[in-house]
Amino acid sequence: MEERTKSALDHNDISREVVRAAAQWLMRLDGDHVSAEDLQACTQWRQAAAEHEQAWQRAKNIQANLGLIPSETGMKTLDRKARPTRRNILKTL
Repeated sequence: MEERTKSALDHNDISREVVRAAAQWLMRLDGDHVSAEDLQACTQWRQAAAEHEQAWQRAKNIQANLGLIPSETGMKTLDRKARPTRRNILKTL
């Protein structure tokens, strides 16, 4: 794969594997038992490739934006039942 600069990457260029890794690092570092080794390993992962750093920044951005949603609104959204789709309605006929 050709080497790209951080600014040349856009969100469509980040592989699912890297996005998942960023999400896993975010969850791991958001826990109660974060070690210095965890922090160092995450830093090394982020520095290993521009794609890693971009995925990390996007994950942190999403986390920050989700924090802006009032908890009552978030819970109502998560608890609501899914609306039936046309396909599911047709399956019942």
